Amino acid sequence: STTITFNIQALSGITNAAGYNILYKTGTSAPTTTPTDGVAFVTTGDATLGGSTTTLSATTITASGLTPGQTYSFALYPYGIGSSNDATRNYR
Repeated sequence: STTITFNIQALSGITNAAGYNILYKTGTSAPTTTPTDGVAFVTTGDATLGGSTTTLSATTITASGLTPGQTYSFALYPYGIGSSNDATRNYR
């Protein structure tokens, strides 16, 4: 597998967020599956979790688990977390 790193602009207008998740799927359209509050996201529907940051001030995020030569589309979601337990993540 391989990775890709994206430069991102930190979002200062989001409150109560802890970081970002980057989701991907094969093909030319973005993943349609959205994360569900209270559920640790790994792979659901047409989306796979490629990577995470643990801060909103991050300026890069890396997606891993990709296959060379394959076309991918990506979606970036900020998340909040109520504790160190991934099951407390929320996306709204």
